[in-house]
Amino acid sequence: MKISQILKNKAAAGEFAISFEIIPPRNGERVEEILRKVESLIGLNPDFISITKGAGGSLRGGTVPIAYLIKQKFGIETMAHLTCIDTPVEELENNLMDHRYLGIENILALRGDPPRDAVETYGKREEFTYHKYARDLVTQIGNMNQGRYLRRKMDVKPSESDKGFRDGEKTDFCIAVAGHPEGHPDCPDHEQALIHLREKVAAGADFIVTQMLFDADLYESFVKKCRDAGIDKPIIPGIRPITKYQNIPHIEEFFNVHIPDEFKESLRNKSGPEARKAGIELTRKLYHSLRDKGAPGIHLYMMNDTKIGFEILNNH
Repeated sequence: MKISQILKNKAAAGEFAISFEIIPPRNGERVEEILRKVESLIGLNPDFISITKGAGGSLRGGTVPIAYLIKQKFGIETMAHLTCIDTPVEELENNLMDHRYLGIENILALRGDPPRDAVETYGKREEFTYHKYARDLVTQIGNMNQGRYLRRKMDVKPSESDKGFRDGEKTDFCIAVAGHPEGHPDCPDHEQALIHLREKVAAGADFIVTQMLFDADLYESFVKKCRDAGIDKPIIPGIRPITKYQNIPHIEEFFNVHIPDEFKESLRNKSGPEARKAGIELTRKLYHSLRDKGAPGIHLYMMNDTKIGFEILNNH
């Protein structure tokens, strides 16, 4: 089922959607461990599970097969991450057909990060065409939903300035995109970042999942700015438990997010079970605050620590 429809059903019933993010295992490790973790989440009745795609040279394959296995084994809807900056558009179309044939209806369309060892040259090879922005990937998926497929370069006449499209059977993908309440790391101008988000929605995005946030007021403000900008799609806040004080500087710098002083003070001078307990309590409080702010659900970035899902959401 499309996640956009799940969200509509939940809203109509006055219910709150719960979803989780799973990271594929490193190449060479057993997939059974990930499936065991997912099976342990069944008791929390997740509405969907997203599966990340390795970026920036990360060696973690299996996003689409894992999404397929979760649907087949556990009957849980899945959303596969798909990045575009490191993949030619022709290969993206082939990848999208893999999604379709395996029944993966939901895709989180992302730009992704260039491989760390090829930042200066990747995407500039003349024989290939790459998308520069996530909105271009959204447009490509939207074209396939309209039955518009790429034409082979060999089929394009030299006199043609626009290669156009080849007609084919329409796909039916539900497209999610990322939202950045505190601005994108590559776009510190918040207003410009909002324009980029509006462009992704205009290109065909069905809903938005935010970068991790730690402040319900920030979420509320971001939603208002989106609505004022004409973005009317559901916006699911992404939250990540922090159970170690020493992780805070890295999270703030790498993800371009601000962690409130309340988190820092609660975790400072704590370690082990004491720090974990404090982090879980802070995340549980944030969860309830987001519900009070009218969020349609939450997306929990659990870093494959499925036990923490129960610790936060049991009796929610």
